[in-house]
Amino acid sequence: MSEKMKEKRRFIKEAKKKVKYNIKNRIEDYKTNLVNKFKETFKKASDKGKEEVIKFIDSIGNTSDSEVMKTNLKSSFLSMKYTDYLRLFLLFTNMDVKMKRIADLIQVNMRAFSGSKTFKISECSTYMRIESSVSIKYLFATKPFMPKELRTEDGKRIKFDVTFYKGY
Repeated sequence: MSEKMKEKRRFIKEAKKKVKYNIKNRIEDYKTNLVNKFKETFKKASDKGKEEVIKFIDSIGNTSDSEVMKTNLKSSFLSMKYTDYLRLFLLFTNMDVKMKRIADLIQVNMRAFSGSKTFKISECSTYMRIESSVSIKYLFATKPFMPKELRTEDGKRIKFDVTFYKGY
């Protein structure tokens, strides 16, 4: 291959690199600008929403129908009792943690009522057996497709018998 041909190929290769680089940079710039515009728009919307909520809450508070009766509905609306705090706390607590706390309370109560300071719930076992018999009308699968052992005597329904065991 001639020297001139090699030089042309190098020139084309360099040109391709520059074009790719420029395209990549332009796309990155557009992406950055778009992300910044979205952030700015969402920030404005959240600020506006926050202002509206504050206005609404402020419109509730400090109402007075007469000089004799002044109430602060805002503070009563936003105040919580101890039981409300507990409910809120339980709402955001993991189910396993709640179950362990309930078990601890049962253990404390059993110690108090039985008088035994050595009672441990971890040494107790509880098992439950649940039997259920359910009969429903055919929904989608019709009689010819249902096994005979699942059909009722009149053949118009499906019957399920379930036994379930749960323990700890």
